[in-house]
Amino acid sequence: MSSILLNFGQGKRSQKKTVVINKTLAIDDPPSEIQKEKSL
Repeated sequence: MSSILLNFGQGKRSQKKTVVINKTLAIDDPPSEIQKEKSL
């Protein structure tokens, strides 16, 4: 049970990292690309 919770926590952490990466990429992308990501 504890291992499942540990894996869940790691998954949440990696998701937050990808969100941060997406935000930094969006700054470099033109506004149309940012709007595409928001609509998805």
